[in-house]
Amino acid sequence: MLKAADLLTFDAIKHRPYWWDNADLPNLRATGQAADIPDSVKTLIIGAGYSGLSAALTLARAGRDVTVIDSDMIGYGCSSRNGGQIGPSFHKLGVAGLTSAFGPAKAHEILRESMQSLTYLKNLIVAENIDCDLQPNSGRFKGASRIVHYDEIARSNEDLAKSVGFQFEMVPKAQQSAYIGSDFYHGGAAYPEDGQLQPARFVTGLARK
Repeated sequence: MLKAADLLTFDAIKHRPYWWDNADLPNLRATGQAADIPDSVKTLIIGAGYSGLSAALTLARAGRDVTVIDSDMIGYGCSSRNGGQIGPSFHKLGVAGLTSAFGPAKAHEILRESMQSLTYLKNLIVAENIDCDLQPNSGRFKGASRIVHYDEIARSNEDLAKSVGFQFEMVPKAQQSAYIGSDFYHGGAAYPEDGQLQPARFVTGLARK
């Protein structure tokens, strides 16, 4: 039996992110050194991941002069190491928590912006012709690891549907095998508008714009 310490030196372990295999990310290094940065720039963005590059592209398209700097190569961190799933990514407080913290109007704005972010991302990829294996509506399944979780997921989704028209389908345990080929969970929820992309190719595509 392998011990935890053995895994650290096991030859079969791959230390290079899977997504880099068909992306040109490792060769997409920022040019220049710290000494090459001018004393004054119009707009300076620190961080060449999704957020930094998207902000830079938006400003550049609006005619602004933008400089992006990073401590490592472009997209080196989580922008090229995530699972590639895309969705609204609602705040963990949920409808009730956001309403309690900020009031109903602000809560609605926050949730609506989460919905709009997914539409924005899909439109950006198409408009900029970024080749990142986008599957815009491949869907996602969220499984209930315990019986009580099924009802909790249902209530949360129903609140989101009432607030911002969030699309979902509750899938009972007896039907989930048709969705994921497994009976492991106690049912769950299917999100048809969620999608998938190749994260390293997406951040590479942003940088090349």
